Amino acid sequence: MKRPDADIIRKIKKAKGLDTKRLKEVLDLPYFYMSYKMMNDFEFDAQELPDQKVLEEREDNRALVRSFASTAELVYDEFVLTARNRIQLEHDDHYEVVDVNYWGYVKERDGGDSVYLVIEYPDTKQIMVWEGRMVHQDTLDENGVEVTRISPRMDPDYEKTMREWHRQMLAQNRIGGQKDFHDFIKGISQQAGIYYMFIGKLMHYLKYSDKHAVEVVPESPKPVSPVIARDRPWVAATGPRVLLLDRMPATQSQGTGTHASPKPHRRRGHWKTLSHPRFRHHPKYGKKIYVKPSFVGPRQVSYEGNIYRLVEPLDDALA
Repeated sequence: MKRPDADIIRKIKKAKGLDTKRLKEVLDLPYFYMSYKMMNDFEFDAQELPDQKVLEEREDNRALVRSFASTAELVYDEFVLTARNRIQLEHDDHYEVVDVNYWGYVKERDGGDSVYLVIEYPDTKQIMVWEGRMVHQDTLDENGVEVTRISPRMDPDYEKTMREWHRQMLAQNRIGGQKDFHDFIKGISQQAGIYYMFIGKLMHYLKYSDKHAVEVVPESPKPVSPVIARDRPWVAATGPRVLLLDRMPATQSQGTGTHASPKPHRRRGHWKTLSHPRFRHHPKYGKKIYVKPSFVGPRQVSYEGNIYRLVEPLDDALA
């Protein structure tokens, strides 16, 4: 099964000055290929999905609330994700709208998730890199609601490398109006933040929508020559591709009787009023609660030479 991100991996491997030592290891991680449409074209902000979590009830009837829109509860500790975006670049005397490709490695860590992001500008064939952490900072908005802001923080070694690169570009007169390093790196850091926010929306969507994360791997992987794998590491990659599915592939025809087994599928999340008498002592009795989605059927099936394996659902954040 050919990796759909093979083209950008090839460009990363050939690019000068990029650290590709970890490439083979990273390619064995699960990967989300989200580049089949623009980031803004994904409908991850469905109104029926819960977007807040009550952390505590206060005596003044004001709830301490965290917004899900700005945080990412990751499905995996480590994974790769590609995406496409359309951004506005600032030049000396004009603005330019361009398309960019993102290929990033994300690792969950205390104090801020690590992100290694490759940014490709297809029109100019330029490749840039951002490396650092996404630090979560809790603040109160104008309504007294606690929200978490994302602050991209560059890795110190990466910043040092980029400062030297920027100095050399200035010396060669290859940089236009962005002569100040902080102005130059600001746009790259903003893109890293947007990329991470996209991941947060995706993870929230997987937790509460009708879709679910399903890993796909070949049943019988073909052996790859070490020589070929050295030059084309994506060929030997073992990382499963993660798809967003509302049901697992059907491996056999379904019966039509009253006892026919249902097709493996995602049971939709929904709101309901907690009204049963046995919940009369529950703090949310008589109020609406969100019932998280669940999955019906087998967690793994084989279909057309591939193994489809359900990624276990995230814990319910509203329980």
